[in-house]
Amino acid sequence: MPIRLKHSTARTISGSYPEEFDDTISYRTQLDALEMRQSMSPKAKPGDMALVWHLRVFDEDGTAFIDPSTDAPWDLWSWTDMEWWTNADTGKRAKPVLYADAFLGHELSDEEIADLDNDGWEEVLVGKYALVSYEIKPGQDGTKRVYVTKMRPYRERRRERKED
Repeated sequence: MPIRLKHSTARTISGSYPEEFDDTISYRTQLDALEMRQSMSPKAKPGDMALVWHLRVFDEDGTAFIDPSTDAPWDLWSWTDMEWWTNADTGKRAKPVLYADAFLGHELSDEEIADLDNDGWEEVLVGKYALVSYEIKPGQDGTKRVYVTKMRPYRERRRERKED
């Protein structure tokens, strides 16, 4: 069954991002939704699909960034291909697998990846957190956009755990 999630929050497509967002800082980021959409890659053929990872980014105080165009929590979209692979010889992994590794807190085995396929990636990953590095750079249309450069497992700081 294909991944089809209904997402009720306003979406940022225009390339706008919060003014206080600093791409030199890695932020705690939650996966809000995961959906399949028609691929927008220049190399895509008609019918090619991609995954859209809806990310909610939190500032250093733990507050979600607000989208300046909607005054709602910022819904950052990160697009990946629909390929799930690991190269045993080089150790290279497909971007969706790297994202899943980060959200689940460890490098997934081939069996765990197969379990994600069986259980549904969105069922397992939505609501999880990762520590994400970003870069602001011009997109294909010249508009400055925010891109994911790296995801790592998010680990709570000890003092944050003690306060709860």
